[in-house]
Amino acid sequence: MASHLVQRVRHVTDTSMSIVDDDDDGKMIVESLTDDQKLALKRAKMTCDNIEMQLMMVAQKKTKFTAPDTTFITDEDGAFYTGFTYVPAASKAMWDAGLLERTPSETDGAHSEGDCGGTFKSTVTYDANRNLVALVVDHSIFNEDEIRWTAHYRKLHDEYPGIDHPSHGNISDQDKGLEAGRKKGCALMSGFHCYKHRWPHVGQHAGAKAMKEYMEAVYAYSERHLNFILAQMNAATKTYIDKIPHAEQFKRSAFLAGVSLRNYSTQQGAESFNGKLISRNVRHVPVLDAMANIVSMLRDDIVSAYNQALTCSDHAPPRIRTMLRTGGEDEKLIEKFSCKWQGTSARTSASRTIAHVWHVDYPDKYFVVNIKEGTCSCCRPEVIEAPCCVHLATCANSSGVDLAPKLQAMDTTARWREQTAKAYSVISSIIPPSTAELDFVAHTPLQPPVAGPRPRGRPPKADRKESAVELALGKNQCAICKQFGHKTGSRKKDEHQKNLKEAKDEYASASESVKANEQSLAKAEKDKTATKELGDMLKELAATTGAQAGKESQSQTAIHAALLEGSRSKLLTGFCAKLGDIGSIDAKYDVAVSTACPQLNYYVGGNHGGRSEGC
Repeated sequence: MASHLVQRVRHVTDTSMSIVDDDDDGKMIVESLTDDQKLALKRAKMTCDNIEMQLMMVAQKKTKFTAPDTTFITDEDGAFYTGFTYVPAASKAMWDAGLLERTPSETDGAHSEGDCGGTFKSTVTYDANRNLVALVVDHSIFNEDEIRWTAHYRKLHDEYPGIDHPSHGNISDQDKGLEAGRKKGCALMSGFHCYKHRWPHVGQHAGAKAMKEYMEAVYAYSERHLNFILAQMNAATKTYIDKIPHAEQFKRSAFLAGVSLRNYSTQQGAESFNGKLISRNVRHVPVLDAMANIVSMLRDDIVSAYNQALTCSDHAPPRIRTMLRTGGEDEKLIEKFSCKWQGTSARTSASRTIAHVWHVDYPDKYFVVNIKEGTCSCCRPEVIEAPCCVHLATCANSSGVDLAPKLQAMDTTARWREQTAKAYSVISSIIPPSTAELDFVAHTPLQPPVAGPRPRGRPPKADRKESAVELALGKNQCAICKQFGHKTGSRKKDEHQKNLKEAKDEYASASESVKANEQSLAKAEKDKTATKELGDMLKELAATTGAQAGKESQSQTAIHAALLEGSRSKLLTGFCAKLGDIGSIDAKYDVAVSTACPQLNYYVGGNHGGRSEGC
């Protein structure tokens, strides 16, 4: 019966078109078809494939299709349509074959004779493992009495619970590849526990005593949070933690305490809203619960803003008032600016009009402010169209003038109250859209997600130093001491590898140094040999020169000695000769002696009283 039904369906589709064979380019040419006929042909093919799959599943499971309350509809020419319109012959054949169980409907009498009322309830899809599964969709959600806009999701959830898996339902912007919107270098916490951020302000506004009490409160909370963490550790981990200085433990536990309270720790607005979605159970929950929770969250925000605007008695809303007091300029504090009022009548606040405002570090550069008109020479109020700049705020705080009357109507509390009242008035009149107005798209196989769900809390930073608590609660276990929390770079194997690499580098550098030293030593030995040879030659030359000089001096001295000896022995009565010739002085001094004193040019020797003398 199943094959006969498929043949009947194929026959209807084949008779509604005329198709020729493929041409040389492999393109299908469809002739004698209008646009409506082409659309009908496409729908007919989809219907044939759907019916074949249904009959195949019926043959495999040996079960019958159930038809709760949707009616088969067809047009007069018998065209095929997917979804809810089928050929009367096909529906009647399936009804006659016992494949449909008809549920009586109030609209039975509205259809032509031969058309069977009831619903067609079955389709197929793929699960996460790409396995073919039955995905039953009840098309009765298109009835107009179902006004809940999540009805079709709820019907889908009842038949296929896997659709609520977080890997398919809630993927954050960061998981889609977007960079996290945090400022580098900013404080990790902005609240009670960030004492470095709040401690100076406490001392400025409340004094030194309040600063001390504030620090004690911060450390007390940190100590309680640290004790709570230590209570969950085993003995080995506690022993490891005790080696860490307490100051580091308190500092990190204060940060963890802030995370546990708010479920996020950042100063960035986008990430704060993301943390709000997590705390209000919009992320990481099933799709249906997320839809209901986000509607509830938006309603609560509207009610909260309405009540806040209703009770506000100030002319400016809270955020605008903050900008008027501080100037609203990033990284510019009114504490860093000073002002001086101009004119002789500037002593009274009522008569103050013009002022010069300058930065305390740059007193030569000043701006001119007109407090009555709400203008400044920096031109910021003209650009933003509001009396908000640090110079105006400095003058307003000095003279006690309120800048709120200079605001435009759109920035006042009255305008804010009108907006919140308008939003509050339409809360009860919001009607969720009917599912009958929604286009039910064709089902596609469930594809694996491009990214996994975002984990709770603050994403880890690559260059952030882990704290003692994070090291103790880490998942890596040391292979030597069997404890958790060791750093990756402090393991024995990594240390040995590091030391081996350093030793190899030192050996390579030492080898190069040895080669260089050997070359220097060979060169020094060569220079030493050459120097020794030169020294020997100089010694020989010096010895030869000395011997010759000695011989000459000895010869001259012998003449002088012989002359004196002859004088003593009275062999010679006297003698007269040049001093250089007889060896009394060096021969080279003869000319000098003759020039300086001609009387000493000759040496005279003789005997006087038995004594040998020379003059």
